[in-house]
Amino acid sequence: IILDSLGFERHIIASKSSSANCCAPAKTSPGTTYPPIKVSCCSPAAKAIENPVVNCCSTKAVVSINPIKLATKDALQQFKDVLPYLLLGVLIGSFIYGFIPSAWIAAHAGADNPFAIPLSAVVGIPLYIRAEAVIPLASVLMTKGMGLGALMALIIGSAGASLTEVILLKSMFRMPMIAAFLTVILGMAILMGYLTQLLF
Repeated sequence: IILDSLGFERHIIASKSSSANCCAPAKTSPGTTYPPIKVSCCSPAAKAIENPVVNCCSTKAVVSINPIKLATKDALQQFKDVLPYLLLGVLIGSFIYGFIPSAWIAAHAGADNPFAIPLSAVVGIPLYIRAEAVIPLASVLMTKGMGLGALMALIIGSAGASLTEVILLKSMFRMPMIAAFLTVILGMAILMGYLTQLLF
């Protein structure tokens, strides 16, 4: 609502091509009629042949699927999609736990560092960290001494935006809209980071 009131719709890039649905109502055009031909060799009567109309929309009834089987199949597919990111998060967390000293993390991202929250938010935006990978990574960072506020800012910043998302949005929006999007994500990450630090 705020972006609409500020006139940000002018920064949306119009689509160059539009796809039409085969079931959408097409433009009406007069039917094509071919020259009349004789019905038979013995009859002088003639009958006009009209151009046949082909409809791509099927009117056959959709076969119902067992909802339990459908839910099971969907759950297994989601598990297969999430599993690589969980393993990646475990791998990164294991590397941090084994090779990065606790004193270094506590000094740069501890609760006593006032700049840890905005720094974590800025660092989190370019990273492409899925929410599934953050779960094992967050526990390791907390064990190493990272503050809850900085951790929350890192999670919101990394989950809210990434370089791949910015590249994708660049094809649809102009730079003022992308800058507003990144500003909102960064502001939310910093605000929630300080709020978490204050409450917990």
